Amino acid sequence: MVKEIRLPCQPSQIRICKWSFPYVSFHTPNAEEAATRLLHFSKKQGRWVSVTWRELQQMVVLEKLKSPADSGSGIFQFGDAFVRTGIKELVRSGFIQTRIDAGEESFFPSHKLIRMIKQLQKIQD
Repeated sequence: MVKEIRLPCQPSQIRICKWSFPYVSFHTPNAEEAATRLLHFSKKQGRWVSVTWRELQQMVVLEKLKSPADSGSGIFQFGDAFVRTGIKELVRSGFIQTRIDAGEESFFPSHKLIRMIKQLQKIQD
């Protein structure tokens, strides 16, 4: 994790199932799983953080080692590219942003993503 990000609510306010959001739907399962994986890091840290490709890849590898293939994650059906495709979709749609920190590309949730989640999950300010 690289740097803390300031967004309109705290990560602890957002509800995330294992690799999906209650009451939130994205255009593809790739994008939904990628968004939950990205936000998982912030929920764990208790603050908004950016995440690198390497950190996302490590998360996927660890899950594949620990979890049975029937965990419901798209990575078991479609491989690691499932999350990478989802991240690219989220960048194109403006739901996550990218930046270079210490020579590595990192990803962080955009205000657009958090506002959408807040509205759909009825999160108060």
